Amino acid sequence: MSLHPHLHGIVPWSGLTKKGNLRIAKSKGKYLFPLKAMSKVFRAKYVKVLKPRINPNKELINALFQKEWVVFAKRQFGHPKEVLEYLGRYTHDLSRT
Repeated sequence: MSLHPHLHGIVPWSGLTKKGNLRIAKSKGKYLFPLKAMSKVFRAKYVKVLKPRINPNKELINALFQKEWVVFAKRQFGHPKEVLEYLGRYTHDLSRT
């Protein structure tokens, strides 16, 4: 396997409006934003936070932008238990239980 650092993030499909009402995202199998756009925006935001911590090394910053970053999106989880099971695969070796 090759080195492929990656992050997992969970984004809710619902939230509260300014008035405190529940709002559920309607996707019909699509996502709120195009995946390619999410990849570019996430990369830019991540590198912006990273810059002050790496003594703005221009070569490294340029290298980060030369690589295509990929956002992999999955369907929403139906229940919190599914979230725990999914993340548990990355944090615990379930074959030993």
